Amino acid sequence: TLNRETFIGQVEVFGPDGGLCYIHAGPGVGLCEPQGFCVFGNLCFVAATYNHCVVIFQWTTGVHVSTVGQLGPSFFSPKIDVDAFGRWDVPGNSEPCFFDEPYAVAARGDTLVVAERRGDRVQLFRFPHGFWGERELLQVIRPEVVLGHPRAFGVCFDDDGYLWCLAGWGVLGVFARVE
Repeated sequence: TLNRETFIGQVEVFGPDGGLCYIHAGPGVGLCEPQGFCVFGNLCFVAATYNHCVVIFQWTTGVHVSTVGQLGPSFFSPKIDVDAFGRWDVPGNSEPCFFDEPYAVAARGDTLVVAERRGDRVQLFRFPHGFWGERELLQVIRPEVVLGHPRAFGVCFDDDGYLWCLAGWGVLGVFARVE
């Protein structure tokens, strides 16, 4: 859910009976404008878009596992500029293994895929020791080069391990298979 006055979101997990089991609000400042999420095993991956990070927690218990990327600054930071369209202009980080407005996530095995809205790229990572440990950058995909549109709005894996990417104008692409 998202508080429309503060843009701080939280993940609410409900049980089979429809009752609320717990709420996960994210580390520190919370999940600022969360856009995408996925579940793999007992882990939930949430793209905290304006925190420029992906928050990983156990959806079965609500326990925080890890934060990938750089938590903050959010647009509630004191030194924030407003762009020509009246939006908060909070810089992300364009370096590998960091994000500029992560928007969509997918996970399979020890691999995490993150699509960035403002970063105009899709990053693939491998976590050889689990999602709480070190990560290796496997590949950076530029949707504009491959799909003809700079932004990827959705990513997922199919049952055979192929990465699918939805870019602007409804362009759907299939990328390399992830074992």
